[in-house]
Amino acid sequence: MLKVLKRVLLSLLAVVVLYVLVLWSELLPRPTETQREALAQMEQAPGAQHGGNAFVFFWQIAYDIPETERESALAADAASFAQWQPAEFGEGFEAPSHARYPRLIERDDPALTLCEEDGACLDAVTAQAGDSLLAGKEAVLERLGEFAGMTFWRHHFGDASVDALPADIGLRRLRWADLAVRFARGETESALHGVCSDIAAWRRLRTNSDSVIASIVSQRGLTGSLRLYSDMRARLPADTALPAACAELQTPPTLDERMACAVFRGEFKLISDAYNDPPQTRQMRIWRRSDDAGSRWNWRLLVNDSHSRHLVAERYARHCRVTAAPLA
Repeated sequence: MLKVLKRVLLSLLAVVVLYVLVLWSELLPRPTETQREALAQMEQAPGAQHGGNAFVFFWQIAYDIPETERESALAADAASFAQWQPAEFGEGFEAPSHARYPRLIERDDPALTLCEEDGACLDAVTAQAGDSLLAGKEAVLERLGEFAGMTFWRHHFGDASVDALPADIGLRRLRWADLAVRFARGETESALHGVCSDIAAWRRLRTNSDSVIASIVSQRGLTGSLRLYSDMRARLPADTALPAACAELQTPPTLDERMACAVFRGEFKLISDAYNDPPQTRQMRIWRRSDDAGSRWNWRLLVNDSHSRHLVAERYARHCRVTAAPLA
């Protein structure tokens, strides 16, 4: 009986050793040609970007940073982020520039409650005296007018995770309130030009971002701007002449808008980095403590890094294909 038990245990040990050797060698399972092509596609370096980075825009928008100091302030934040070690999952990053420079508007300002993505913004600014709520906010409103120049979203600190997502993305609501107030004053052309320019920017950002969460934020911004535009048009005569900026609303989605390749390349990099040993992403340093040898061994025993990367790449590469064109 003992001999039989011993043979069983030795057989199980041999199977475990064989499994570990196969896993570490990464010889099996072998990736398919489709998976290899998908991996190469996902690992392509992003092309050069021109125009404004919406991440940087929202990172600094609420702070009174002189234009001549914005670049150096951003560099200091990036250096601090590179050294930051969160104590636990979900801990937010405190930027040095956010502590150094005064805010132009507080996050609980009543003006930020006037307009929502799914709300009746024009009615709200009239009912709640939006004009008076925006008084004294000229500096931040002027900065928000620069949003139309944003052409891409790239996490400036090199780690497209949520632990350093700009907390002032919600200021887009203040932009809607400003445009709604202009419209209510009778500044129709200015209001339409502003909302149409913002729609064009949100359309670009929706697919030219480096993370799914940035793409979702952009979609929400696009939804709110389109709703405001629709409400404006509904209150104007049908033959009202539109600013040139609104012409783009009549164009169908471009080839880039019908793909989300940039978005999922960014997501793939984030996930791929998580397989590194020690892990490179800050959130993974919480999940897989790089100073815990036992955790590293457990990870290596359970995960075939190469095969996992190929599987993720195959799934994400689908988003680099053009989706069906909308019906006319």
